[in-house]
This record gives sequence, C-alpha cells and structure tokens, in this order.
Amino acid sequence: MKRVGVGKGLGGLLNPWTDGNKGRVRDTGDDGAVFDIHIDKTDDGMSEDPAVRQLSDFEGVWQITRKIIHADGTVARFNGTGTFVRVQSGLVYDESGALQFEMKRTDVSAAAELGHKITGTRRYFWDTPDDGAGADHVPVRFADGRAFHLVPLGGGDAAHWCDPDQYNVSYDFSQWPVWAAVWHVRGPRKDYVMTSQYCR
Repeated sequence: MKRVGVGKGLGGLLNPWTDGNKGRVRDTGDDGAVFDIHIDKTDDGMSEDPAVRQLSDFEGVWQITRKIIHADGTVARFNGTGTFVRVQSGLVYDESGALQFEMKRTDVSAAAELGHKITGTRRYFWDTPDDGAGADHVPVRFADGRAFHLVPLGGGDAAHWCDPDQYNVSYDFSQWPVWAAVWHVRGPRKDYVMTSQYCR
C-alpha cells in the first residue's frame, strides 16, 4: 500500500471535527487501500500537543533527586519525595527530604563524601490554569499565598524576582514521566544552580 500524506489524503473527506467522529477518519490511498487516521484534539477542536502537560498529570507521588552547585564550588545534594494532591484551587504540593553537603575532597578521583543530613519540608500551591495566566501556564503560590511564578505546561522558562535576588527557572517535560526543573539564582549573597529531577 502506498502511504498518502494527511494533507493529500484528507482532500476529499468531510471535516474531521464533524459528525461526532472524535477526530478519527477513514482515508483511501491512491491504490484504493483503506486505512484509519487518528487526529488528537481537545474539546475546543484544536490539535492536542502530547508534549503539553495537564495539571492532573502531576497528581501523585514523585521521587526527587536534586543537586545544588554554588559559585564557590560548594555542592549539596537533596533526596526526597514530592506529592501533589487535588484541592479546590488545583493541586497542593508538599515536599520532604534530606539535604547533604559534599565534603571537601583531597583526592579528586575519589567519590564525594556527604556531610550530615538536614531534613526539611516545603509547600506550594499549583493553581488551575485560567484565562488570566493563560491556559497553558500554571500559577504557583507559596504556602502563605504569595505569587511565585508560572509553570509553562509545554516546558520552558519562567522567572521570579524576590528583592534583591533573581530566580530564573527552565522546565523540561520532554522525557515524561521524568521531568526536570533547573533554577539559576543570582543576588548579592546568592549564586547557585539547582537542578531537580522528578520521576515516579
């Protein structure tokens, strides 16, 4: 069977968004062979990009590995869990785990030794996207309700200014369900890169 491109093959068909066909249409190749074409779409009739996440995709428990590299060479590592739970406003995110600083190494070829553990928790609110922030961006708030930043559901950059420090972040969802957030933090007393990876 000779494969026919979607643009050519749909030329004589009804609009695929009509007649309740849910985006599945039947096409006929030049040699008369019949095959199905499935077109993903959202409720508003737009094609759905599989790389764009939905807020509900984040629900549940995630394992977190995090590395923080300071400009002075100090390195810290965090291991813990992050849990997204559905609430009326969207999702509440609770994180807990242990942070350890790498000890100074006299032998650079040896594995890094870690110092004592510092345990901690933190909470954020990931609100349901709305027209104000854009349907493809999730407004994130601190535990006290203050605005933090907008998470681009398709991946990409966001920023937060907390005087006198600048926080820039890049989200990567391309390897879902493994995803990452890389923060670059700069200020008079702060200068580090924090890379966090999340997996089920």
